[in-house]
Amino acid sequence: MRTLQVHPDKGGSKEAFHLVYKALEILSDRRAREKYDALLAAPGEASVQARPRPQQKRKQKQKQKRDCRVPCRPKANTRAGPHRGAASRTFPARVHRLLRMLPRELRQEVIRNYFSQKQRLLLEEWMQQDLPKQQKPAAADAEPAAAAADMPSPAHSGAALSFVHAAHSVGPADSSDGSEDTASDEFLYALKDVDEMDEAGEASGAPSPRRTGCVRGIYRARAANRYRAEFTLLPRVRCKSGERDMSTALDYLVCLARAKELLQLHGDQSDLSLQGRLEEALATAASEQGRTVEDMALRLRYRHSSNFWFGSTKDVYTPYTSLSKIGAIYSKLAQFDHEKFWWRRVPDPEHEWTRFQAAFSEACKIAAEGDLAVRRVPSILSRAQALYDDNAAHRMELKRCWDRKLERIQQQRDRESERNCKKTKQHESLLRCCLQRWQAVLERDAGREARRRKRLNWTLLKSRQRAWRREQQREAAAVRQRRAEMLRRGTCKADQHDTFASSGRSVR
Repeated sequence: MRTLQVHPDKGGSKEAFHLVYKALEILSDRRAREKYDALLAAPGEASVQARPRPQQKRKQKQKQKRDCRVPCRPKANTRAGPHRGAASRTFPARVHRLLRMLPRELRQEVIRNYFSQKQRLLLEEWMQQDLPKQQKPAAADAEPAAAAADMPSPAHSGAALSFVHAAHSVGPADSSDGSEDTASDEFLYALKDVDEMDEAGEASGAPSPRRTGCVRGIYRARAANRYRAEFTLLPRVRCKSGERDMSTALDYLVCLARAKELLQLHGDQSDLSLQGRLEEALATAASEQGRTVEDMALRLRYRHSSNFWFGSTKDVYTPYTSLSKIGAIYSKLAQFDHEKFWWRRVPDPEHEWTRFQAAFSEACKIAAEGDLAVRRVPSILSRAQALYDDNAAHRMELKRCWDRKLERIQQQRDRESERNCKKTKQHESLLRCCLQRWQAVLERDAGREARRRKRLNWTLLKSRQRAWRREQQREAAAVRQRRAEMLRRGTCKADQHDTFASSGRSVR
């Protein structure tokens, strides 16, 4: 209620309206309310606590710098593994980035002509293993940023709430002591007689001036204390009611607004034609207000505007007709409801104007059939032709501007294609150089791997030879040991035999 009182259109000021708006923002945010309550409870302490000392600021900045420091990463041990791993990690990423910069056709040709089988396999392996790992951190970083963007901004100060408290202390405004008839008379005096403005606008070809200080959609009739309601039901269809008193005209205006709402909400869901949907919406809206469509005495007309044919401020209208004929009129003229720059895509706009003339003439005849407005049909058609002729210079200027714009667009496209061609050649040359370097690194790694395997095989061969020699030496040592044992045993036996023989001779 206070927002309506301080609104600039209701006699308030912008500063007061902004303060009330800030107060509503603080009331709708729980954290902002808690902060404001804390400020009201202890304004001195809150201000002291909220304002840190210079030393505390310095310490906080130093702590933030220490927290933001990136820890030193240990140096990679190049001797821990072969050089092939580093090359397989860096070159596929570079090649993939350069391939994305090339067009699809050139990309396939480069892959077919310049890639080796090993490079294709390594690139596919990298895309399956390492590429998803690189994309996951980027998505994880994007989620907090999106969440932070969706968070509402807190209120900045509590001045708005102070204004609200002051507003509650003020008493309500004094109501007027005049009677209801006096208020309605003042309301009627605010309305303007727009029939004369409409006639002057139709005669001069200019639209009626904007009404100031009157109810939108209510027009005063020529008769005393008689008014009518006018409303746009469809984008090109204008509807007006019969001339009644003010309260009835307001009811008719509410009915027309409700009918438009029903058409927008349920128009596409119905299987009826446009005429049937319009009649159903009007009947429903009138029954809700306790009225009938026949009592409203509705008259409708079709309005067509075209900047290319009539100018930006000129429109042509069909005569007012009954509700039963507007469907046929709409079906004939709705096909010419073009976009703003439709004439740029049409090869022959003059032929389109000829078709519109024929359709507009038929629509006017349908609208004026069996009515006194049939006498106005020639003047309406002649006015449309006069507006078309008067707008010839504007059409020529539009065509010249479009031709110049097309020329600029073509030049820009040529320059852009030339730049893209240069960039494509640069990217292709960079890709070829990268592939050559990658191939050289692969060949170098392959040579290193071959030499490493050769050294390994040679080491294995030498170790086997040494093992075989040691085995041969052990076998030879064992043979010598057995022979020595045998010799020792033979010597012992010979000594025993000699001892036995000497003992026998002594006995004899």
